[in-house]
Amino acid sequence: MPDVAELQTIETDFAQILQSYSQILGGIPVAPADRPDPAIEANILAEGVFLRCFTSWENSVEKAFLYFCEGGTSLNGVQPTCRLAHCTTTEVRSILMSNGMRYLDWSSPGSIRTRANLYFHQGIPFEVSIGGKSAILSDIQKLRNRIAHDSVETANGYREVQRNNFNTERNFDLQPGQLLRIVARKTNKSWGEFYFDELLSAFNSIVRP
Repeated sequence: MPDVAELQTIETDFAQILQSYSQILGGIPVAPADRPDPAIEANILAEGVFLRCFTSWENSVEKAFLYFCEGGTSLNGVQPTCRLAHCTTTEVRSILMSNGMRYLDWSSPGSIRTRANLYFHQGIPFEVSIGGKSAILSDIQKLRNRIAHDSVETANGYREVQRNNFNTERNFDLQPGQLLRIVARKTNKSWGEFYFDELLSAFNSIVRP
C-alpha cells in the first residue's frame, strides 16, 4: 500500500506547476473580447502555457488514479474501494490498457468517470469530483483540442466554449490564445487563469473525498 505522502507530493507538485503557469499567463497583456487582437506572440504563448498545464492535469490525474488503485488513502484518510486487489503500478497500467489502447487518455471528464466507475466502488473519488465540474472540464478539453487539432469537430467544440463564455459566438475569428487572455466574467482573472483554478479545485477534490 502506498504512503499517503506520495499523494501529497502529487498534489503539491501539480499546485506548484499551476501556480507557475498562472504567473506566466497573468503576465501576458489581457485581450479584448469584442474584436480581433493582433498580438500573435501573446496568443501563441498563452496557448503553449495552456497546453503544458493541461498535460500536467492529465499526468496528475493518472498518478492519483494509480495511487488509489494500489490501495492508497486520500488526504482525508478515506480509502476508496478498488476492484483491483494487490496490484503493482505496472500491473494496474497493464490492466487499464488491456483493451489495446496505446496510451491512457485522461483528457475527457466523461472517460475518467467511466473508468473510475469500472474500477472503483461508486467511482469514488473521481465520480463526484469530476462530475461536479464536468461542464467546465469539458470546455477546457474542447479548448485544448482546438489548440492541438485543426478539424471540423474541434472547431464545433470551440464554438460551444465561446457560447458558454460569452452567451454567443464571436463574429470574428477568435483565436484560442486570445480567449485565454480575455478577462472572465465576474472575475479579475483571464479565462486561462480561471481554467487553471478550476483544474486545481477539481484535483483537490479528488485527493480529499
